[in-house]
Amino acid sequence: MALSQTGLAIGQVSRFISGILTSGLSRVHPAPVITVQRPQVETTGTQTSPRINLFLYEVEIDAAPIVYYIREVISWGVLTGHPQLNPIDTDQAPTEIQQCCVLEH
Repeated sequence: MALSQTGLAIGQVSRFISGILTSGLSRVHPAPVITVQRPQVETTGTQTSPRINLFLYEVEIDAAPIVYYIREVISWGVLTGHPQLNPIDTDQAPTEIQQCCVLEH
């Protein structure tokens, strides 16, 4: 989707979800006030009516392949083992992999 259209898409989804919340919560007493805006810090401290603020973020995912090296360590619990996965720095990983392969043979 073009970057210029994402704001329009977020607005449409926000209005759609707001409409669903409004109709779904219409019988709740007191009915919550539903707003669609950036989160704001409450300064007065006198807000007593329930409210729902809907704010959607635009997130971009970098799909470039990245290699992560993870070391697995088993620690024994009361009944079963609990694997712990620890990330390894890229510069240390080849040495650890070589040591692991030497120990297996």
